[in-house]
Amino acid sequence: MKRREFMLFGAASFAASALAAPKTTRSMFCSSTWYLPTFVCHAPNNITLKVRDTDSALGRYNTIGQTKSIRMDDIVKAHGHLCDGLVFSYLQIAAGLQKLFPDGIIDRTDIRGACKNSPCMVDTLSYLTGARINFKTLRIDPSLGSAHILQKISTGESVKVQLAPGFFPSDLDALEKQIRGKIAKKESVTPQEIDQVEKLANAFIKTMLNTPLDKLVKVEVLEHYLFEPIQSLDVFGNRGDVVNKHVPKS
Repeated sequence: MKRREFMLFGAASFAASALAAPKTTRSMFCSSTWYLPTFVCHAPNNITLKVRDTDSALGRYNTIGQTKSIRMDDIVKAHGHLCDGLVFSYLQIAAGLQKLFPDGIIDRTDIRGACKNSPCMVDTLSYLTGARINFKTLRIDPSLGSAHILQKISTGESVKVQLAPGFFPSDLDALEKQIRGKIAKKESVTPQEIDQVEKLANAFIKTMLNTPLDKLVKVEVLEHYLFEPIQSLDVFGNRGDVVNKHVPKS
């Protein structure tokens, strides 16, 4: 399979229309609350995506011009909390969707995607694109790591999106692995460890929300990508984001 790598909005091979300002806007309706900090609401990358669907269970396309706005606070409410995985998933997928739908209107009837079996990554992919495992439009692929693959069904256009090298903090990565290792060994996780991993994650979230997308996200065009649900893959897993729910707050 031939692949061509380019940075979002930065590749010389982009058509002039693709280099125009993205058809997304900063959220004007976000209000901070206990589950959505102020630094999210006012961040440059708190963008709004516009999506098009169908009218009813057996209905036709929404009328041209009738779109729904999706913002990061919508994903937080659907997923259950703000976390670094949700934020990088949102920004990666947004970058890929801007490439596949340059007019800024995302057709959620015409997308399928793949990611690893992660609560934040799967929830964000499904919410933003409408992809679902039961309709064979969402593929669980552990080989992707922190990347997503998006494909426009009608044309076969496909992109792989992930953070540019060097953005994921090494100290956050090490602490997450340490905590998951303790959980796997059925050892107790301390409130202090959770406090520290949340502190590092929030710092990473701030970095992502304030870094230009062309520097933060790498978009790779996949030529002749074949999307196939892996029939032999065990898609079941355990939610990592609820394993410490009984640990007291420090």
